[in-house]
Amino acid sequence: MPVDPPVSLDLVAWHRKNVPAGAVVTGALFPERGDLMACVLQHALAHELLGGDADVDPVAVLGLPGFLPPPPTWLFHGTDDANVDAAETRAFAARARDVYGANVRMKETYVPGAHGVGNDAGMDEDWIRDGLGWIAQYWP
Repeated sequence: MPVDPPVSLDLVAWHRKNVPAGAVVTGALFPERGDLMACVLQHALAHELLGGDADVDPVAVLGLPGFLPPPPTWLFHGTDDANVDAAETRAFAARARDVYGANVRMKETYVPGAHGVGNDAGMDEDWIRDGLGWIAQYWP
């Protein structure tokens, strides 16, 4: 599968120039600002643009007071994802297990592919059948 195409930093520069300082931009429907988010992720700008608070970092939020262990979760990730590195998913899973121990019910699946690897996957793929078989045990 192809690797996600890189998004130019010019997109963030345009956004910074055209959105007034302090403005809150809401109301966009996906994929309206998908390229902007891809650019932010590819160039590791999330903390700079969103702030460095733990509540915007899925790994750091684990273990904070008031946060419970995640519910049964099947994590799957494309190994060629240029938007969100698969190492981020591995770090999240490892941190969840470190913090919550036996209370974490989590399955990890890593498959070749770019961001959105599961978008066109079907039941004819072994990794989909395996993951759905695992998570189904937790469905009511």
